[in-house]
Amino acid sequence: MTFMHEPFGYNPPKSEPVMARIFEGCGIMGAKAHIADGSIDVVINDPPFGIKGDVIGSEYRNQGKTRNVIAGYVEIPREQYQDFAFSTVAEVARVLRPGGSAYFILSFQTMHHFICAIEEHGLILRNNIVWQYPGIWQDHKYTVGHHNIIYVIKPPLAAVWFDPYARYGDSKKSYADRMDVWTDIPQKKHHNGEIRNMNSLPDGLVEKMLAYSSRPGDTVLDMFLGEFTTAKVALKMGRSVFGFEINPHAVKTFAPTLKGNVEVTRLNPAMSNRLTWRSSKSEAFCDV
Repeated sequence: MTFMHEPFGYNPPKSEPVMARIFEGCGIMGAKAHIADGSIDVVINDPPFGIKGDVIGSEYRNQGKTRNVIAGYVEIPREQYQDFAFSTVAEVARVLRPGGSAYFILSFQTMHHFICAIEEHGLILRNNIVWQYPGIWQDHKYTVGHHNIIYVIKPPLAAVWFDPYARYGDSKKSYADRMDVWTDIPQKKHHNGEIRNMNSLPDGLVEKMLAYSSRPGDTVLDMFLGEFTTAKVALKMGRSVFGFEINPHAVKTFAPTLKGNVEVTRLNPAMSNRLTWRSSKSEAFCDV
């Protein structure tokens, strides 16, 4: 693995092309600076939900419930979430190729901002997938046991790649697998003592999305890498990756776990100060 500072100028040996380009810094500004228009086949984004995840994480660590969770999770204040959603979707719409696909894993509490942004930027909403899993007991309301996965495409429809037979061929199991309620993918489990991120996607979730919406050799983007699941799974499936993660603790912990020719670049932390998103341990600057 090669670690770099700006500028982005590393030329890998031709016999071993770079399969993953990882950037430590803001995914929005980083994408603007480093990803060309129409160059991405699939986007998988699991952004902060705007529900005080940094506060929850700090409380859990103080109580000893998540002592193996890394610090530095960057949350988006609710009053800034609309700007954040529109800026994120604007970059997704720009970098996707015509016919490209994007998946957004979202909370029901703030997903409306992303849906409005998707419509505003000319993307087409194809499905609202419900990813169901065992929830956490709630005393004063119904237990939340799912996330919403918004599947969108960039016109034209004729250029979209979606292989309905990618996982189970022409069978009854294939039909069931493509229902828009996913009940067969549990949340990610960690072994005792394993270092983990505040939130993380299970491998099976990413595998399913990439199997249907991409082919070997395609390029995948994740603007909020977190525990680097998208990058790890995409590389395993023969895709190349662009990824961004604003939390330096996450980059330091999870980037070295990627296999293959991986390039890591630290972006300039002083890109802008229009918005300051505070994490539990640090400040993160990102211009939207």
